[in-house]
Amino acid sequence: MSDGRPRRSGSAAPSPKDKDERGQHVCPVAFCPIGLALSTVDRSSPEVVDHLLVAAREFLLAAKTLIETRVAETGGAQTKLERIEIA
Repeated sequence: MSDGRPRRSGSAAPSPKDKDERGQHVCPVAFCPIGLALSTVDRSSPEVVDHLLVAAREFLLAAKTLIETRVAETGGAQTKLERIEIA
């Protein structure tokens, strides 16, 4: 029975039109941040990728320190949350 809707194929493999002229994969979603990041990194040199990873790590460590400082300033105020240690 055909209800007029297009059928989906079970294959998740990219079609030939999802590759650009150099044979690299291009994300078919217009504003996909993961696809954009992967296609940008794919074209970059390893030194640039290493530099960006180190910068991202430093940024996340700074954010962690900021959050921990803010928590320490509250003096461990009572919350409705309970910490459960998993060994």
